[in-house]
Amino acid sequence: MSNGKPHNTDVFLETMKKTLNYPAATPPSVPKEIPQLNFPIHNCPYGPDEAIYQQGSLPSKSFQKLKLGKLNLEDTLNLRGFTREESLQHLQNFLYNSFYQSHRTVLIIHGKGHHSKGPNWIKNDVLVSLKTHPLVIALASAQPKDGGEGSVYVRLKKPHKTGDQI
Repeated sequence: MSNGKPHNTDVFLETMKKTLNYPAATPPSVPKEIPQLNFPIHNCPYGPDEAIYQQGSLPSKSFQKLKLGKLNLEDTLNLRGFTREESLQHLQNFLYNSFYQSHRTVLIIHGKGHHSKGPNWIKNDVLVSLKTHPLVIALASAQPKDGGEGSVYVRLKKPHKTGDQI
């Protein structure tokens, strides 16, 4: 909220919750201070070119389709041009909005970092956030047609039945 008026995303989330009968809980916010990562991007646990993560709940066949870009992309978030803090807040809002809209597969464009003055921290922050996010069950680097190393496919959990908690 700013100036006492609800932000468009807040209004949208509340409307979706009421429409879909989801609980009134709000998604967790991004911490005000993002921890500094003390390693260069080439030492990131995901590597500079490929990102892969899978929970046991996703069948291998679905994960292979995700990696090959063969699942239907239901929404896209473009984070190019945003700061680290803005990117994480947009990512958080986007994931919850997508979940409430029953989207299962989305594309996150974090950029390749060619215009950054140093390592691509946004890519690293996005990948670390996605791996630990409660709604994410898998992620894989996008195919070149969808942005390659500057994008990632994300598979979200199935929405719960009406009234269930997230």
